[in-house]
Amino acid sequence: MVLAAVAARPEGTSAAPVPPGAERPEPNKQKPEPNKWRGLLAEKPTARFWQPAPAAVLHHDADREALVVQSPRTVLVRLGTTNAPAQIQIGLRQMQWEGGVGVYFGGHTVGANFEFQYLTLLKVRAGPGREYGLTRGRGRAVPGAEAPGVAMNGITSDYLRPPKPEEQLLELTLLPEGLDAVRWGGTPCPEVVGARATKTTADLPLAGEFGIICNGASVTVTTARVLGSE
Repeated sequence: MVLAAVAARPEGTSAAPVPPGAERPEPNKQKPEPNKWRGLLAEKPTARFWQPAPAAVLHHDADREALVVQSPRTVLVRLGTTNAPAQIQIGLRQMQWEGGVGVYFGGHTVGANFEFQYLTLLKVRAGPGREYGLTRGRGRAVPGAEAPGVAMNGITSDYLRPPKPEEQLLELTLLPEGLDAVRWGGTPCPEVVGARATKTTADLPLAGEFGIICNGASVTVTTARVLGSE
């Protein structure tokens, strides 16, 4: 079942959506080591696509190795790049779980645009034990002074119970043939790696840039690590 198809566009602004230098973020300086998890929050991540707003926040705590992302619009924050096979683990936390947060992956430029796949948590209230959904979709960030924004098209979703008021780990296993496994808070999510999602995203790469997607929400990223080649 598809839970979301969102197109985020700012209203009444001509501000550039990407800070200077954000379209070509600096690569992570930490060299990957085979069979070893690599932490990604020791240095401040850079915005891949940022839409300025009074309430927008991108704050990095180097001592805690934590990142706060808050925006009333859809933004992308780069964490790194990877090839398949690889595993990605992202720990997310909200004071009250409202959703609107997740991970983008397979990011790449197509002309002036930036295309990607994503996994986001949404509050759906579809019945007991189905109050939330983890949705897989495809997105496109469109820069420009007049009408920048991010188009998000949901493909399929897994229903989930309400998250506990603590860090929830979003885990992705990428193989050369496709997204092999996804877990949210330890719960397997088979729909987002099933035949429908695989077929609909067959033209999109898994390898490429990955990071945090925040869609009108606030989130603290408490864990970010990758196992695999870059």
